[in-house]
Amino acid sequence: MLWDEFPLMLYNLQLREGDDAPIQLLNHLRTVRIARADRLRFLFTSSVGLHHVLRSLREADSTNDPVSDMLSLTVPPMDRRDTCKVAEALLRETCGAPAHIPRLASEIATQIGGFPFYVRHVVAQLDRLIRQPNLKEVSAAVDQLVYDPHDTADFDYHLSRLASYDLRDKPLLAMVVLDTLARQPSPTPAPQLLNLCRLGYRSFMDEQFLRVLTILTDDYFIRRTKCETGLANDFRWPVATRRWIGPGP
Repeated sequence: MLWDEFPLMLYNLQLREGDDAPIQLLNHLRTVRIARADRLRFLFTSSVGLHHVLRSLREADSTNDPVSDMLSLTVPPMDRRDTCKVAEALLRETCGAPAHIPRLASEIATQIGGFPFYVRHVVAQLDRLIRQPNLKEVSAAVDQLVYDPHDTADFDYHLSRLASYDLRDKPLLAMVVLDTLARQPSPTPAPQLLNLCRLGYRSFMDEQFLRVLTILTDDYFIRRTKCETGLANDFRWPVATRRWIGPGP
């Protein structure tokens, strides 16, 4: 059984009918999965993590874990090699098919990352030139996508999700962390990031900061990587950093 946008459905159910309805549904589905384990498999998919809804339900005194029998997986972007292959195939179909397709495809992969949706948009911009594009025009096409005031690529969808975070100061604390992190030249350890955040928000408490950091990590805004002093934090996707900072002067 494949169920797309399952967490969003649970969230809407919680808003309409309260906490009991999604809890009962989750418990019922778990019972069915266990009873029919030899014949039934569930696949829940969504662009919004199920952890958001589960966190909210736990705070409503639901202490069980109704998906503990399921494996949680993140579908990553394509790797660089596959991204270049997709970009090359799309570039060959453009009106002004360029002579240096591998170089252009490599530049697209570097600037966009392994997101086929974004790659397609960039190549579509280059196709409108009706002539052979160069590397500078790749950068211009990426800028047009990332900084489009109409947000063709729907980057601001992630921004709107901050409002759903269960924080006393709503999305403000998450915004402080992301604003601060986006302007750092390299991954930043948590203690240093907290001190930087306090320059703009002095009342940022340790517990609040750690909670926000966990939520942003769970929601794929940021990632934690190893550094000399332990763990450091950075935006997970470089293209998201560009959108967050905005165009330069």
